[in-house]
Amino acid sequence: MLRYREVEPELIEVEGEVAFRADGKVGPKQVKARLRHYGYDKFLLWNRGFHWINETGYQTYGLRTEPPPKIPPPPKRP
Repeated sequence: MLRYREVEPELIEVEGEVAFRADGKVGPKQVKARLRHYGYDKFLLWNRGFHWINETGYQTYGLRTEPPPKIPPPPKRP
């Protein structure tokens, strides 16, 4: 079971106990994660228009005109 709370707008904190195999041992582990919402406009596939079949690869068009979006690092733990 996981619990979540909204820390600030567009940022939620999830914590709880889950059973999975991550470090070679099976059993319940305590997890805590902070999830930040980013709009669709921040992702390349959404901006350029995704198509299952392209005549040429996206990389063949040359350099991008805009840099990738800046994603801030997570806040430091106290």
